[in-house]
Amino acid sequence: MAVEPPASWSRAQRRLHWTTAALVVIAAPMGVVMAALPFRQLLLKFLLYQLHKTIGITVFL
Repeated sequence: MAVEPPASWSRAQRRLHWTTAALVVIAAPMGVVMAALPFRQLLLKFLLYQLHKTIGITVFL
């Protein structure tokens, strides 16, 4: 008795996929901007680093 796969992905799976994709698209340029900031903008650099790290860990898990 074979079980047929569903015709398409569920709504939750599609939402998870696109949320993950959006987070990656946001985090990648954020890392580039963060690395390009001069040292005198240390607070902004630190905040971007924290956000970039949080997004990365969220996507990884």
